[in-house]
Amino acid sequence: MDNYPKVLIVGECFNNRTGAGITMSNLFRGWPKDKITVVTEQIDKPDLSITNRYYLIGSEEKKRPWPFNYFRVTAKSGFVEVSESVQKNIQQKETETLSLKVKLYLKLNYFVGKIFSFFGFYHFIYKFSVSKKLLDYVDEFKPDIIYSHLHYLEFMQFVHELHLKTKIPLAVHMMDDWLMAVEPNGLFKLY
Repeated sequence: MDNYPKVLIVGECFNNRTGAGITMSNLFRGWPKDKITVVTEQIDKPDLSITNRYYLIGSEEKKRPWPFNYFRVTAKSGFVEVSESVQKNIQQKETETLSLKVKLYLKLNYFVGKIFSFFGFYHFIYKFSVSKKLLDYVDEFKPDIIYSHLHYLEFMQFVHELHLKTKIPLAVHMMDDWLMAVEPNGLFKLY
């Protein structure tokens, strides 16, 4: 099993619900767990049979200028070793009753995001940057290759920046609907 390269996957987590998650699960099934780690924005019911090593993209990588930074709920950045008990805890928190204030904030955040997307402002205010914390994590893992599905514009720029800063070879997986993910809706969809 030593002939498997260490892979840093940037993007989707392994799962059985999305096209990218299913594709990655099929590609990396049987790979040694200690040779795979995933850098992702959201850890949502991942397939733990492939890996449980995740780096959550959060407040240190997701950036918005003032005053738009107040309209975003962002998790704390860092390594997460996902287990069945962690998954159950997350699911329990999702089902807990939210206060009216939190519900209103989440609705406002949702509508502000939709408005920015529709008018094409989202690309100007929503940015990713490669943090020192992420670079330290990558340096500690020592991957042989970065593998990524490309999503929207800011994410493509983030993967490119990570590749340039680490000098690790990059494998890009182009899904058949990737152009739809770049600008899914709004006034500038065709452009």
